[in-house]
Amino acid sequence: MIANAVRARLASGSLAGPGPESCKVGAASVLLRRPHHQTQAAGRKSSVSLWRPRSSDAVRVSALSVLGESVDVEDGLAQLPSEAGSSQDVVAEEDISRQAEVVAGSLGAPLELVHRILHRNPSSLTLTASQLSQGSFKLASALPGMTPLQALAMLVRRPAMLTLQTAQLQERVSDLASVAGMQAEDIAPLIARQPALMELGGEVLRAQSRRLCAALQVTPPGLLLILSRLPAPGLRVLLDTGTPALSEQVADLRALWSGRFGAQHAADTMMLVTRWPGLLLTPAKDVMGSLEKLGALLRLPGRRLMAVLLKCPGLLCLPPSQLAANHRGVQAALRMDAVAANDMIASEPRLLQLDPGTFRGRVEGLVYRLFLPRKQVLDMLVRQPQLLLYLTPTLQSHLAHLKAGLGVSHEVAAVMVQAHPNLLLWSNAAREAKLAALQRLFRLEPLRCAQLVAQEPKLLTFSRERLAASRAQMVQGLGVPEAELPWLVLRHPHLVLEAPPTIRGRVADLGALLDLPEDAMGAVVQRSPACLAQSSRVWQTNYDSLTSALCLSMAQSRQAMQQFPKLLSSEPKALLAKCRVLGRLLATSDAWRTQLEAAGAGGVKRVIGFGAKEVSHLTYLVEGGLQGQQGLLEPPISDRAGFAAKFPGYPTWARQAAQAAQERRPAARGRGRGRAGMRCHLQHHTPPPPLPPLKGLLTPPRAP
Repeated sequence: MIANAVRARLASGSLAGPGPESCKVGAASVLLRRPHHQTQAAGRKSSVSLWRPRSSDAVRVSALSVLGESVDVEDGLAQLPSEAGSSQDVVAEEDISRQAEVVAGSLGAPLELVHRILHRNPSSLTLTASQLSQGSFKLASALPGMTPLQALAMLVRRPAMLTLQTAQLQERVSDLASVAGMQAEDIAPLIARQPALMELGGEVLRAQSRRLCAALQVTPPGLLLILSRLPAPGLRVLLDTGTPALSEQVADLRALWSGRFGAQHAADTMMLVTRWPGLLLTPAKDVMGSLEKLGALLRLPGRRLMAVLLKCPGLLCLPPSQLAANHRGVQAALRMDAVAANDMIASEPRLLQLDPGTFRGRVEGLVYRLFLPRKQVLDMLVRQPQLLLYLTPTLQSHLAHLKAGLGVSHEVAAVMVQAHPNLLLWSNAAREAKLAALQRLFRLEPLRCAQLVAQEPKLLTFSRERLAASRAQMVQGLGVPEAELPWLVLRHPHLVLEAPPTIRGRVADLGALLDLPEDAMGAVVQRSPACLAQSSRVWQTNYDSLTSALCLSMAQSRQAMQQFPKLLSSEPKALLAKCRVLGRLLATSDAWRTQLEAAGAGGVKRVIGFGAKEVSHLTYLVEGGLQGQQGLLEPPISDRAGFAAKFPGYPTWARQAAQAAQERRPAARGRGRGRAGMRCHLQHHTPPPPLPPLKGLLTPPRAP
């Protein structure tokens, strides 16, 4: 019966294609446009023919002409699929850009949002920028709860609103509010989503509200939400459909859903209808065909397939042939097999609403208009498929704003978006808000903040609440003074990058290793914040190196790490190599061992800080049996001239040791002598690995 109603309206000519219309679904915006077959019928060029309507598809074609196609984006900004345009389209786009700049300046709204609103409604060119601005302010002041940006979105779709007086507008809103039992402030977003509700008037809705609520089994506010999510032609079709037909359609959808996923999920049917009211205008047998085709294409278990459909119910309104063509388009454009494509579609089902030509065009646009390598673009799309729901000029604008806002080159920005592709999803206003929150919470200067974000772009992906939690952990949990926050964040951004629960867990693990109470761990971490960037395995390895290689007791090792926590963040292999060399030297003298134990943690720090010079002095004393003539920590152990004056034989021993080390090196390879032999030596000789750096291990950080 619903199909017959659609056919009748098509035959009478009262049901035309909806054209680009924007309506908001939940927190996301849905964009309805003419389907592919209508653009061909209108004489417009199309690079890919998706499917040909057959006689058996007449009802589906009619339903699609009412519903259109949709791609909704999480941040509430839907994107119109790009199509090949003529030179007139280019001129219109230039006019829209100029008009958007003027309107955005008048409304004080983000240019990007205004441009999108006007881009979806080219008919806005019939109004001047002044008319759009003044009309938006007029509607916003007349309708409670409506912002100028919402009023602009309503005005470009219904310019006739300018002819209505303020009293007339308020009367219609009051009628709608009384029918739905809602406040006038709550009605405004629904009217902005579908201005045709204003044209229906409260009397029409009041007459049919009880009938529709009974047929659809929803409350009046739920009914108004469903009506606001339909395009104007579909809205009139639904209002003209009889109660038995609607009840039968809802029962058929419930039976279909229960038969496929189980009776326990029958209640999800109304969730589908509320999210995508176009299902009420699509015959149940066609919905069943699309459901079976989706199951065959995606090869997902029942629970995952149900999650995909709940996230994007509009897939059930696409013909099976179009679903198959779109699925092949995903594989071809991204150069992946069916299994990988199914995983991507399962994570972002709205990709299956893009026809192959649009899908391929967006991939190519990212490659050629963002000046990024194809391999990098494909990797970004696999990790963030939501990028394909945006027009390429939008992503290009986001990248340009990212480079300008942070003052980085294109190469640096490319590395940033390659590591975190979701940076391209943020508009200029959203990015500036995140930078402002980062500056305010951690008291950073704008230039320093930009440098920090360029170094750690992941910071831009955090919400303000997440940044505030990290700040609270640093100030309250670790006792960091607020004046030291800028220096600490710039030097050790891992304190913000790591989640606060992770930081708390590491502090607790470190306290258990060092046998310190929780309130004493703040001072330890402040002396060496880098230790929290390491795992407990690194701490334990370094602790074992001090204990075993230097033959220290557990209490001595723990005390040394408590007073010099930089030992915790040392590279384990380098620290182990130092400890082994020094341990072999200390094992030759009981006096040295006694001196080290008497010096306590300060002595351990100084011994660990010995460089090649001190190791050479100790080696000479050990080989000459002179340990009793020189203390381990007494001068001139670190003074080469003083050591040579005290031990005259040391210079000769040092020269002989260096000569012996030179002779032990492998001979140069190759024939020839002179420069040729030297070149051959430089090419083939591999120098021995350098000794691990001993100096600077425990150098305290500079003052900020």
